[in-house]
Amino acid sequence: KFFNMYPNVLFLMIDSFSSKKFHGKEKTSITPILDKLVSEGTFFEQAISVGSTTVPSYSSVLTGLYPFQCVEKNGNLLLMNSNLKTFIQKFEENKYDVFAELPEIIALSGLNKIFKNYNIFDTFATLYDDVGNTIQQKLTTLKQPWFYYIHLMDLHGAAEINSNPKLTNFNNGKFGKNNYEKMVSAMDFWLGKILSKIDFSNTLLIITADHGSPTSEYDSAMEKENKTSNQKRDTSSKLSYRLGHKIVTNFPEFMSPVRKKLSETYTSKKNQSLTKNFQKRLKQIDNIETSSREKRLLENAVMSTGNLYDEVCRIPLLFVGYNVPKNKIIPNQIKNIDIFPTINQILGFETIDNIHGRSLVPLLSDEEFVEESILLQTIPNNDDIKPKIGIRTSNYKYFRNEESKNESLFLFNLKTDPLEENNLADTESQKIELFEKKILEITNSSSVRKNKSELSQKDMDSAKDLLKKLGYI
Repeated sequence: KFFNMYPNVLFLMIDSFSSKKFHGKEKTSITPILDKLVSEGTFFEQAISVGSTTVPSYSSVLTGLYPFQCVEKNGNLLLMNSNLKTFIQKFEENKYDVFAELPEIIALSGLNKIFKNYNIFDTFATLYDDVGNTIQQKLTTLKQPWFYYIHLMDLHGAAEINSNPKLTNFNNGKFGKNNYEKMVSAMDFWLGKILSKIDFSNTLLIITADHGSPTSEYDSAMEKENKTSNQKRDTSSKLSYRLGHKIVTNFPEFMSPVRKKLSETYTSKKNQSLTKNFQKRLKQIDNIETSSREKRLLENAVMSTGNLYDEVCRIPLLFVGYNVPKNKIIPNQIKNIDIFPTINQILGFETIDNIHGRSLVPLLSDEEFVEESILLQTIPNNDDIKPKIGIRTSNYKYFRNEESKNESLFLFNLKTDPLEENNLADTESQKIELFEKKILEITNSSSVRKNKSELSQKDMDSAKDLLKKLGYI
């Protein structure tokens, strides 16, 4: 193919979008645009994110690698390794006009190194805060063929329907049972305005998410608990900053290293005090008589555990437009690192070698497709959350503390227990042994060689500040 024969590609990464709230019987939001898109494209209803948090997820999607291969940790910061080959380079090689729309925290975590041309917007902004207008305007200036990556934060935990006066019309029970689903309804309206500008005969649209979100399942009590916890974090963060700043500014300049150390020590103590407060609340919740699922959602409203339940692992994945079958629902388990190998095959690009992602085109064509076990990982920013690792098949989910094979073991039969309430870890040692072998097989199969990526001290400080505001550290 000559480059001018290629279709345009619009890639929407909607942060924290849970699969069941995108399509299906459990959705209570009003989404005529998303519903129409599903009928006009192919929807993968069992798409799984290999990373339960943002940076590991998008890093894996853009490289076709698992998080352990493409993510670095620098203190409390998670960074995408910018020295790895990404699928974005494939578009540049094929003469695409490549552009990205990025919230600040996402840009600072590595995508500002991957994309040569991009726009940064406020991390807490939604489509209603001029993000939508910016996207609409950009679509009129891109030169064909173009690849446009957009990372939206409308459904992130910090997004509140009540905090934005432009969303007043959607603060009504008919638009969803909770804040999250009302935000979905509000977002759907703006997606319609954006996508009305798209010629789908010459454009491939992909809509997906980095991970799901427990907030999508919250009832009013859980939302209240979450709001209280977030307010405590915000108050503590502001107090820590003010007093920490006062400590360092009262020292002379030549004592800069001492000033910095004292400030960090004070902030650390404040964070420890806050964590201790949350731990007390978690113990109280543990004594409440309710289902294990409701209990874990309530606990998550207080403080994330980093566990790999399906509410964070299952994401939407929709292909619409150029050479994509219409009104097709695919039930097979697939992983998000399969997305770009699929795009590559649809467009006729050469693939990237030594990756774990594979093309889903056989499923689009109703050909044989053998299921693979999927490695799952939680790589937390917060030291209070233990890293988790596990395996998911369409029948079973297994995960544990990554640092200890015998700590926090969970095994669920997804066919008989889709809500993951009955932990079988104590009675199914043989299955656990098989899944441990699979973890070892995947983690030992990496042939990736990578140099350490670099991030300026200014970018690191900015990223840490934003992560605190978002409640991650």
